[in-house]
Amino acid sequence: MNIAPALSVKIQKAIDEFISNPKPSPMIGEKFSENWDLREIVSELNVLPVTPDWCSYWGIRPNGDVISFNVEKPYDIKNITNQKIINVVLFDAAKNCSDLAELMPVRNSESIICPGCDGTGILKEFADHEFLAKSIRCNCGGVGWLPSADKKYLYFSSFS
Repeated sequence: MNIAPALSVKIQKAIDEFISNPKPSPMIGEKFSENWDLREIVSELNVLPVTPDWCSYWGIRPNGDVISFNVEKPYDIKNITNQKIINVVLFDAAKNCSDLAELMPVRNSESIICPGCDGTGILKEFADHEFLAKSIRCNCGGVGWLPSADKKYLYFSSFS
């Protein structure tokens, strides 16, 4: 992804702040295991961790690359090319860090309203259950739309 130099600087600043923060967010940055510390991993990989996924994260690098990485060595770093996953990471980064608001994904003419949430970002079956609505993400990742009607975007089946 091509990003402006000023946005690259903002992403790097967010990474540096994450690394230096003595009290990171309870969800991101805590030492979940004696075997790893996310701040050390972030420092080593120079990536902003954005979206947790079991024992790995999706994150963004200052150059705009969206990657996945494990939290234990070897980190198994993968460049993400699936536009749906990229949108989820950019959406989460923009939503959770006001300095990165310009990362918010923008719909194009091929985008479709997400059939799982009808565009709300919350799975229809959990709309009346606050805990589940916050805990279980829709296939669109909360964006409310999918990049296109291509079947590769309709389910979490291709992460690369």
